[in-house]
Amino acid sequence: MAQGGCEAQVVHGYWCDYPVKLRKAIETPFGSKVTVLRVCVDIQYSVVGREIALRCVQLSERGSGNLGGMFVNVAAKHTGEAWAETEICPEQDLIEAVERDLASPNCRLRRMMLAEWRGPLEGRNALDLGGARDPSPRPECLTALTKARESQCDVTFMYTKPGGIPEIRQVSVRGVWRGILHALDRKDGKLKDFRLDRITDVRQV
Repeated sequence: MAQGGCEAQVVHGYWCDYPVKLRKAIETPFGSKVTVLRVCVDIQYSVVGREIALRCVQLSERGSGNLGGMFVNVAAKHTGEAWAETEICPEQDLIEAVERDLASPNCRLRRMMLAEWRGPLEGRNALDLGGARDPSPRPECLTALTKARESQCDVTFMYTKPGGIPEIRQVSVRGVWRGILHALDRKDGKLKDFRLDRITDVRQV
């Protein structure tokens, strides 16, 4: 990676057009085995003339709120699953994904870095996760589930079954995908899916 001598600048929360291919398959929080991922990265760089020198590329600490407001920074290319990671591959793999973007014709990232972009950061590179926003739970529900995911703690919530009968559930949050909470049910130790629009009164244990 090139090192620039000028003042560093940063692009936060950029979803690379080009995916990262992992050296070996990993298991997602939802149980799939995947090797090809879209990545959301923070890029530290400098500009000399019109030359861009990458200094550091890492998985975004902010991620994207496109998944119903949840924090995500990686997404499986072929399954659409998205979740948050602190480390998923060597930095060089992230650098190569960014470099491939920069080498593509009419690259939006390059225009942003050269201060020639006047639109919002999120655009065609934003994750397209289909029904991620539907159904839409209340903000306080998502906030509580996000905190539980990040701190790896349990939560309890009121869950209304399709027949309209509510019941209290205690779970360990594993992730959220397309309006579904994936969690370990503490009652029987099984991984289960819960519709977000049926969850209310979320509390951390």
